[in-house]
Amino acid sequence: MGFFRRGASALNQADPVTSAAIALSPSIRRVDKLLANGTTANGVITGVRFSLNDSTVRKEFAISVKTASGWQRIGVRTQPPLAHRLRLGVPVVVKLDGERGALDWQSMSQAWGSGDQFLAQESLLRPPDDGVVDTALDSRVQRHLAKWSRTTATIVSLSRRTMMGMPTQNWDIVLQLADGGAATSKGDDVPSYAQWYAAPGVTLPVALDPKDPSRAAIDWPAFALAQFDTVGFDDDPPAGSIAAELEAGTGSGAGAAMSAAPVAAAPSAAGPVELDRTLRGWVDAVRGGHMGRAEFEQSLADWQAAGMCTAAHAAAARDAADAS
Repeated sequence: MGFFRRGASALNQADPVTSAAIALSPSIRRVDKLLANGTTANGVITGVRFSLNDSTVRKEFAISVKTASGWQRIGVRTQPPLAHRLRLGVPVVVKLDGERGALDWQSMSQAWGSGDQFLAQESLLRPPDDGVVDTALDSRVQRHLAKWSRTTATIVSLSRRTMMGMPTQNWDIVLQLADGGAATSKGDDVPSYAQWYAAPGVTLPVALDPKDPSRAAIDWPAFALAQFDTVGFDDDPPAGSIAAELEAGTGSGAGAAMSAAPVAAAPSAAGPVELDRTLRGWVDAVRGGHMGRAEFEQSLADWQAAGMCTAAHAAAARDAADAS
């Protein structure tokens, strides 16, 4: 059942760490006030803009909202815990206050059956343009899309990579080409806006290495843009999709890492924070000399961007890695 038929309005409930962040950040205080006093409305995501901010992917969304005076566009910058659910064309619930707005994340997460979740977000005065713009794609992928030969391919299988037994955010994607040949996109960091649709049997635009046609790069922005008219009110990801694995909680999916019992706590500026098995494994790898600092920081950034941990957890993991 679509969440517009089940959505419930409620205020975000923050834990002590979140409360401290709200007390310190003017932008978060502004959003908190907007959520408390704003007018509830229904909207649809019409623009997605991803860019790099240091090593973290900055995710911004344009939302078109139907109001009594016509259509209004608002912008939100966020790192949602269920990032794959925010995709082009998907309906959302928002709170409006003048020209600004924010996602009513708790109402949506309750409708999805994912429980109460806090969402750190900023309300943008200038929303992104409509469509999909992703300058955070790996620079090699961007070069390949610009220079390699264009064609289409169908996903045959997706295999999630692991590191030291822990799931990463990279996938090996086996493709069947239009001419019957095979190719692979190796270690693909699939953007969250495309994870809902990335599943076996799906056809997508790709670029092939002219020197080695078995090597492929997938044009995720173009693929996501083409799905705009197919988006409905579904509450569950398509079977076999990356989004389905992230929510499944089985096998090597992210849900398994999320549902694992927390292990030893690590200190942070906001107080003790429990590190899950994935974060603890990375900490141990750094301290044991098996993982470089740059790789550690990138893993933390990817984990946080995918909604697998909060900024407080990432900070606590850094503190634990630095501890003697």
